[in-house]
Amino acid sequence: MKGSIVKKGKKYYIVVDVGEKGNRRQKWFSGYTSSKDAEKDLPHIVAKLQEGTFIEPTKTTMAEYLKEWLDLKETDLAKNTFDSYYRQIHNHIIPSIGKIPLSKLKVMHIQKMYGELEKKNLSKTSIHKAHSVLKASLKYAYKTDLIPVNFADKLDNPKKEEKEMGYWTKEEGKYF
Repeated sequence: MKGSIVKKGKKYYIVVDVGEKGNRRQKWFSGYTSSKDAEKDLPHIVAKLQEGTFIEPTKTTMAEYLKEWLDLKETDLAKNTFDSYYRQIHNHIIPSIGKIPLSKLKVMHIQKMYGELEKKNLSKTSIHKAHSVLKASLKYAYKTDLIPVNFADKLDNPKKEEKEMGYWTKEEGKYF
């Protein structure tokens, strides 16, 4: 498998031949502003293609992906669990990171989402639940080769609020 650098306009592209002999196919990778940046990435891209570990970037947004994932999970989840996932996704996750393409999601986006949820005075337990739902959805995306890594795994799960145990006084116990 061979690759080369091509300049079109002000951008540089990596072009890799991925077809067999007699059946020429090329894969183009864009987004480079200098030939040095493209040259740095060329061996990594060729290696991933040869190993079969390259994951094609998708333009699917997080909102689109989460809605599809939730549809798939509906039959597997109890009604209350599904409703909870639905609320977390539509009320907290999508408003924060829904416009980001799934293939471009990074740890910083998730961390920023937690900060936004804290600013909205969401309880730590609610943020914990949002993290759990996002982590589960990204685990599925990773297993199905939609993303190369589950970035939610790289973050610590936000702590739940610890509620002080309530108890009755002797008088309350006797009255009960």
